[in-house]
Amino acid sequence: MIVDWRRIVVRLRPPDVATYLRSRNWTRIGDYGDGAGSLWIYRNRNGEEAEILLPEDRELRDYVQRIRELIKTLEIVENRPAEAIVYDMIKK
Repeated sequence: MIVDWRRIVVRLRPPDVATYLRSRNWTRIGDYGDGAGSLWIYRNRNGEEAEILLPEDRELRDYVQRIRELIKTLEIVENRPAEAIVYDMIKK
């Protein structure tokens, strides 16, 4: 399936994504850059870790790319399709 990331990103607000991450046991571990983003980490039961960067400013040139990478990482960690993850982010 081809995903229209630009259409999706318009609906995703960084605070909503952060709320979703917290609800899925991700932990914010710090800022990235001059407040342009935040770093998050997830540890599963086996001690394996995943890390993501959540862009905080929708005006960043690479905002769409960073959100896309974030969702791809969540797909792997959660073993769920991007569409389901994005739907859950939007409805929160």
